[in-house]
Formats: sequence, C-alpha cells, structure tokens
Amino acid sequence: MIPSGKYGRVMMRGNEQFEVEAEPAFFTAVLGDDADEEKVRSLIAPLSIRKMGRRLVRIQVNPADRDAAMTRLRSKEAGLVCHHAYRLPGKEGTRYYLTDRLIVRLLPRAGDPRILFDAHGLMLQKKCKGISGTYVVQVTGQAGKNPLKVAHDLIQESGVVYAEPNLMERFILAGPVDTDGGHRQWHLDQISARQAWACTKGTREVVVAVVDDGCDLTHPAFAGDGKVVHPTDFVDGDARPWSDYPGVESGTHGTACAALAVAGENTGGVTGIAPGCAFMPVRMSAIERMEVETLNVRDMFELAGRYADVISCSWSNVPCYSPIPQPVADMFDKIATQGGPRGRGTVICFAAGNYNAPIRDDDNCHFEYKPRPDSVGSRVAKTKILNGFAAHPFVLTVAATTSVDQKARYSNWGKEISVCAPSDNYDPLSGQRLPGRELFTADNEAHGPGYVPGGRFAAFGGTSGACPIVAGVAGLVRSVQPRLRALQVKSILEETADPVAATGADAGSDAERIRAAYIAGHSAWFGYGRVNAQKAVEKALLFK
Repeated sequence: MIPSGKYGRVMMRGNEQFEVEAEPAFFTAVLGDDADEEKVRSLIAPLSIRKMGRRLVRIQVNPADRDAAMTRLRSKEAGLVCHHAYRLPGKEGTRYYLTDRLIVRLLPRAGDPRILFDAHGLMLQKKCKGISGTYVVQVTGQAGKNPLKVAHDLIQESGVVYAEPNLMERFILAGPVDTDGGHRQWHLDQISARQAWACTKGTREVVVAVVDDGCDLTHPAFAGDGKVVHPTDFVDGDARPWSDYPGVESGTHGTACAALAVAGENTGGVTGIAPGCAFMPVRMSAIERMEVETLNVRDMFELAGRYADVISCSWSNVPCYSPIPQPVADMFDKIATQGGPRGRGTVICFAAGNYNAPIRDDDNCHFEYKPRPDSVGSRVAKTKILNGFAAHPFVLTVAATTSVDQKARYSNWGKEISVCAPSDNYDPLSGQRLPGRELFTADNEAHGPGYVPGGRFAAFGGTSGACPIVAGVAGLVRSVQPRLRALQVKSILEETADPVAATGADAGSDAERIRAAYIAGHSAWFGYGRVNAQKAVEKALLFK
C-alpha cells in the first residue's frame, strides 16, 4: 500500500518502496520519429537532448524552465508525451527515467485484463511469456496521469500483484575499455581448470549464454559444429548479435567475456574454461553505456533462461540506489529454479562491479567513484547504494582477485558476493595499474577496432573478466552432472572455493580487515573464496 499523502511520489521496485521527487532539470519525452527531435530543439532550445531508447529521449533544461518546457511539448502544437525524471528526495546520484509503459502482473481474480486496463486509460500491448498473468500496457492520454500515479492506482485493485513503471535501466560494462597488453592464460592454473579437464571440457548439450554488447562470431574462438546456438540481438531484433549499422561498434566487450568462458580449443590463442560447451550470444545494448528498458531486460532473461544452463552478465550499476524490478526478480526466481533445457534451473552469474563499492549500503551519504578508469574527474554518490541484480539471492555474484592472490582493488564487495575469480588489478579512482597480471582473451575485429586494432587477442580484466570464468566452471559442473539443479551448482561452487587470505597490501585499515575476514566461511571481499574448477567438478561427480 502507498503511504497516505505520498500519492505519485513513491517508486515501487521489487520489494522496495521509496519516496522520490521530480528532477529539477531533467525529463523524458517519447518521440514518434526523428523529426520530433528537431521539433523539440526548435520549440524549447534544451541544454541537451540524448537518445536513450528507440523512442525515448532525455532532455535537460534550466530548472526554472522545466515546467514550461514540458507544457510546451505536451501542447497540441508538439503533441509529445513527456514525463518527469525522478530522484531520491534532495539526493544526487540516482536518477529514474520513465517510459510510457507499465509492467503489470495479475492474479486470476482480477478478471478480464482488458476491462481493468481500459478503466485506467491503459492500452494492452502484449502478454509476456514465462510468468503467467504478466502484461505490458501503455499509458494513454485517457489516463490523465503519469505512469507513477497510474501504477499507484492499479496496485489498489483486487488481484494486482504489482504494477511497476517500465524504466530505462542503466548499466555499465564491468570491464576496461582499453588495456596495455597481455599475458597468457595464467588464470587456468590458478583455478585448477586443466585438472578439471581430466573429467570434462564441457559438452555441447550444456549451453552458456553471455548477455552483453554482442559478439564477433567470425572469431576462431567460436568455430566448430554446434558451438553457437540461439544467437539473439535485442537491439536490432534479429539473430545476428552485432550492429547492423556501419560505423556502430559492437561486440568488443562481449567477445572478450565469451572467450574466457567458452572459447574452443586450438583456436590459435585462447581456450575458455568450458571449451566444449555450446555458446548462446545475446546482444542487449547498442552502446557501452547500456540503457535498456525494464521490459527488454526481463525478456532477455526469459529467452536465455529457456535455452541456457548458465547465463553470464558482465555488467553492473554505478554506485546508486537501483532495486531490481519485480518483473525481473520474478523471472530470476523462475529461471533459477525451472529454467534451462532440462527444467532444472539456469545458473545466473553477475559481475560485482568495479568501484570498490558495497553491493548494498543503506547508510551511504558520500561515496566517490569514477564511472570508468579513464573518466575525467570523479563523482560522488550521495544516496544509499543498492545493486539489486547482484543482491538477488539466486544470483551468483562474482568478485575479482589477482594473480598475486590479493583482492582486485576495484572489486565491489558485500555479503552478497558468492565467489571470486582471477582478473587484473588497478585503482578505480586513479586508474593506476597495481600488482597483478591481466587476463588474455579474444578481441573483436569484425564489428569495430576492438581493444587492439588489427589484433585478434587482447588483455582484459575487471569483474567482467572474473564473471565468465565462473560461468565456465558452472558449465563444466553441469556437463558432468546435467541433472543438478542450478542452485545446487551455485552451492557446489561456493562450497569448493579456495579461501583467499588478505594481506597488508590490500587490507590496510580496520574496516578493510573486517571486510576481508571470513565469518562463518564467508568474506565480504572474497565471498566463499576463489572458484576451484577441479574441486567443483569432483564434488559434482559425487552427486547421484
């Protein structure tokens, strides 16, 4: 229930309800075509306008001009749909952008969905796959209210489980944009991958999906009969997980991540942790600053969860307050327990992120970070912090350690960390390289210059690199015991992980020593320890 006096000022996201206020200088508009963008520029002369989705743009104006600008764009002359952007009251660092749609889940007692939606000025756009009673509706002019208020009205109705705004989710890739060269595959030995291969190198019956910015499928790392299955592009809406448009780079980050997990043997440079497994590439975004509607995030996991035994996601939020949307949380609940080709659940792996930040901190009021190591200047998160995707209880959240057995300085931390895996090392604020070797992996050349122009292999790192290594180990475990449930696989990886002992080099303060310490077998820095492929596979073989 919405607290009294908070109508239209409470955001509902998963199990979280929190008060918001309109952003003073930002709002969104839904465009019909490219001509509408020129119309916006001519009518209100915005300080900036940036495309966020196929039809949605973010508009910045002087705070004193915001209301007049929105009124002008809503007038008959312009005929555009505009919505406020929102933030936590009086706080900077977390911003919520509305679209013109809601995602609604109904129980059977709600009756005919069309009658309910018509009564609230909503147009039914589609019934979602995967979770019964889930619908996407568009807020029309007949509603006479913004999506936040319509969602509040709907949640009061009998049989409505939730009604959440379809926001623009904003993620950032959890790996570097550029690196300084590479070393060979030292990480295979650090997690005992070669010993695990004595039992299995993975089978084509086990599918590892990588949800990212696309993939260069011409790379020899992904060659072989039955290697690539169910390729999907959610940007262009086809089965080619790369950009269809000349000059638009795609697949650089995804190619590097995928090769760490599943690159085949004898490909001239790299071998993935699970070289025998099949690979499902899913392209989720057209640009590195990934802005994707809640609905598309949900649908990507619904699709991947149908076919994949393991899903690897090397992206996260910047330090901000971002609870997981309920439609996505529902999908995680379903695919982790019932998904995959055998209905035994899909293992969901997420990178922890690269800010040396907590996954959750309800008391944060000042956290300094850089969106990327090469960003000019730092930012300060002044709101509480929550990465709702990494905090989901069924997610296997992966931190990063180094070749010299230390915490990677940038690696995010918290009780939500499941395990850690090898990667590189750098300071997240200065960008300075710290002791530790980089990962060596495949590089995209077909759909852009890649990390090393003219090269087929590159150095890599971040929790982006650690995550697919863990996904590959999960693929090996599933290969030797395909009947294991996904949550059993998650438990096996946690129970067989090797504890990493923090040293004075990376645990210098009392607070850091507390985070590094193992309490009941778990460390906020390292989770249950560094993943061990050999031990995980051997334990899986004991299951009947």
